[in-house]
Amino acid sequence: MVATIQLLSGLVGSLAFLSQASAGPLVTEQVRIMALGDSITGNPGCWRALLSRKLSATNIDLPLPYSQIRFVGTQQRTYCGYGSAYDWPHEGHGGFLATGIASTTVPILSILSDLPLLTQPLLTSWLLNPDVSLLGRPVDIVLMHLGTNDIWQGRPTAEILGAYGALLNQMRAVNLRVRLLVAKILPMQPANCPSCAAKVQELNTYIPLWAAYVNGQNVLGQVG
Repeated sequence: MVATIQLLSGLVGSLAFLSQASAGPLVTEQVRIMALGDSITGNPGCWRALLSRKLSATNIDLPLPYSQIRFVGTQQRTYCGYGSAYDWPHEGHGGFLATGIASTTVPILSILSDLPLLTQPLLTSWLLNPDVSLLGRPVDIVLMHLGTNDIWQGRPTAEILGAYGALLNQMRAVNLRVRLLVAKILPMQPANCPSCAAKVQELNTYIPLWAAYVNGQNVLGQVG
């Protein structure tokens, strides 16, 4: 619940920023939000249901009514005991690593078979998916909880933070004004990973420092 409240406060701040940046008193376009992560976000992914319901319950009024907030993603719903009474699309993939997503490329499909094979980052393919980028409208806010599986697989903190930077660059390549909210990793202490608890604490210590470093860097290639 603490993580949900922290995400909610950060998200409301981002929505306020987008509202203030609008030309008129009312935001006329939807604010599109992608929840990006592994199984914690995907299945069961109950924090998304809690967050969506909390946003609805806050009675957000002008200049951004809740009806104009849309969660987007290529992945199917998870119910979490709430039926379909929340905005369910997401980008949670069980077992995925931040380092894996950042380094994976996929083919760009073409109807012209004689063209050479072109590729794009995996995250880019999700962001540009027609179900996500509606009529060219890109994602405005990304809520990211990634790194749990990286720690479990023994990836060092510096490598995980490097992947965060690569993912941020990929987001900015699609929308230079995207706002990224990075959650600290939930505590874990699996029996087959006695060092995981300490590594989670180490990563969580560095996440705010990384965020402060990249905050305001809107030029591609400057994020380490």
